[in-house]
Amino acid sequence: MEMSERFKPDILGDVRHMDAIGSESFDSVLSNQVLEHVDDVEAAVAEMHRVLKPGGCLCVSVPFIGRLHGMPHDYWRFSISGVRHLLEKHGFEVAFIEPMGGFLTTMCYLWNFHLYERTRKCAVARCLCRALMTALNPLSLLLHRLDRDETTPFNYVAVARKREKTDPVSSAVGSAPDG
Repeated sequence: MEMSERFKPDILGDVRHMDAIGSESFDSVLSNQVLEHVDDVEAAVAEMHRVLKPGGCLCVSVPFIGRLHGMPHDYWRFSISGVRHLLEKHGFEVAFIEPMGGFLTTMCYLWNFHLYERTRKCAVARCLCRALMTALNPLSLLLHRLDRDETTPFNYVAVARKREKTDPVSSAVGSAPDG
């Protein structure tokens, strides 16, 4: 699903209003670097919950530290607590939330983007930048392997499940006080 024809999506639409998709239609939903571009995140997550079957899996990646992109529609950055709160508020059981990178990895990521964007207008500088990035990638990978800091990731990846439906009769019977 995508909002723009440019990417030739299977479904052209808005994640906040997935009216073309029936409730409980999918076993899984993948949202990869989308939520930071949605002005009403609550509506988007509620819709993801609606289209998932009970027990269905949501995998979502969101930025924590990163440059502005996709302007003028870059609205949010998410902490680990914010991701958990958002998912649990909308009826998901969080299986895990993992940071992607730490301080060293994030610095490498930000420097790569900084240099690449600053050389955009000069073909020779862009070519040199690509060569420098290629040469420094092994160092970046080494820093990533050594990086144990989980407080400064550039992204988070979360996996959560839509809670199974419960039988209201058995729930009420099971929760009745003894007496």
